[in-house]
Amino acid sequence: MKRAVLIIFAMTAVLLTGCRVICPASPEQPDPENLYRNDNSIDMFVYQETAYVNAKDTDWVAEQKFIKGDMAGKIKNSGATKEFQDWDATILPVGTEIFETDNSEILLASCGEELVPYLKYVEG
Repeated sequence: MKRAVLIIFAMTAVLLTGCRVICPASPEQPDPENLYRNDNSIDMFVYQETAYVNAKDTDWVAEQKFIKGDMAGKIKNSGATKEFQDWDATILPVGTEIFETDNSEILLASCGEELVPYLKYVEG
């Protein structure tokens, strides 16, 4: 669990400062395959060719209230480990509904009664 929190913290730092500042010589792109290769317990899904990572334990995300918007789609494949396509997830089950929010960097996964925030992971 600590490792997941550290990874999410690092991703947040990348989002806030840009990858060029933190890892100027890094040959790996922040694509889903590399994220999974670096942490095979990562909870993420792919939407519009971009990885979204579970951020419910990220302080600044947990402190905010997000307005649930339109449904963006549903998870089509669970347990993905390579060659990620849109709506592939590593952990979320098939059929999980994903919703837009008022923040373009956050999507919400409907997990039972809970809406879990997922943070867009992009290169800076």
